[in-house]
Amino acid sequence: MKKISIFFVFVFMGAMQFTAIAQATADERAQYIASAKESNARCISCHGHKKFTLTDEAGNTVLRKLYQELFIDTVAYYSSNHYAFGCTDCHSSEYEAFPHALALKFEVKPGCMDCHEGDEAVKKFKFELINEEFLKSMHSSRHNEEFSCWSCHSPHYYKINARDENKTISSTIQYDNAICLSCHGNTQKYQQMNDTILPNLISSHDWLPNQVSHFKSVRCIECHANLSDSVLVQHEILSKDKAIRGCKECHSRDSRLTHSLYRFQRSELRKLGFANSALTDSQFVVGANRNMVLEIAFLFVLVLVFTGIGIHSYFRKKIKTHHE
Repeated sequence: MKKISIFFVFVFMGAMQFTAIAQATADERAQYIASAKESNARCISCHGHKKFTLTDEAGNTVLRKLYQELFIDTVAYYSSNHYAFGCTDCHSSEYEAFPHALALKFEVKPGCMDCHEGDEAVKKFKFELINEEFLKSMHSSRHNEEFSCWSCHSPHYYKINARDENKTISSTIQYDNAICLSCHGNTQKYQQMNDTILPNLISSHDWLPNQVSHFKSVRCIECHANLSDSVLVQHEILSKDKAIRGCKECHSRDSRLTHSLYRFQRSELRKLGFANSALTDSQFVVGANRNMVLEIAFLFVLVLVFTGIGIHSYFRKKIKTHHE
């Protein structure tokens, strides 16, 4: 009961703190970071290094390697979205005692929804809808409690990418695909979730023409996630038998890409008649960069040409008949 109470206190305090830091100015951000660094100093003295020293009662010391999953890259942490949090905002304050009690390994750690659900400060991110999509995802349905938000988004390093207007499309593609490949390109991590052998991505996509070009130009979720207009980044990952395999979904007038990869840049006003206006800013997608204005103008000119030919033929025939 005590652990559950402590857990909800952490969640409540964390949610309040997130509301404040979400609207922080540059100066306030610097103050938050300084405060967090001071609060976290003792934890980072061990977890900020890949090796640590143990000393027994007799004063003997031994150097040990820290497990990779327990190592915290402080540079990445203090530039992440959770930069202002102290370690004990999410972890029990009992961790301040060292060596750590074994019972702490069983503590319930907060997830995304424990802090973000119903938080007006981050309402625009639609965490509730994202969670609904995730729960329908094959990752959630097949792996249940083994797979959570943290399986893809590290609580220590997560940083908003798709909504960052300073980020390029190529950097977003690289960032998002790296999340997928952290499992699907890593045999050891993949087999922590599956008993099967990691599939070869090249051979499993041998149906896809120009593989290198496609892998560099689109994210995995463009074909492997259910399209949704409710959230910015789709989280309902489909099974491989339901993945998109047709060309026309992207190479068409109303390209799927404008509803997913280019959604944040998409303008409700179509620029100069381009149905997929966002696509024209960065690359050419065969079949998708059609221009409504040019198409209508071409059809109008075509009609005029055939009308002119018809009128010309009519009068030639009439004049010829008159002379005869």
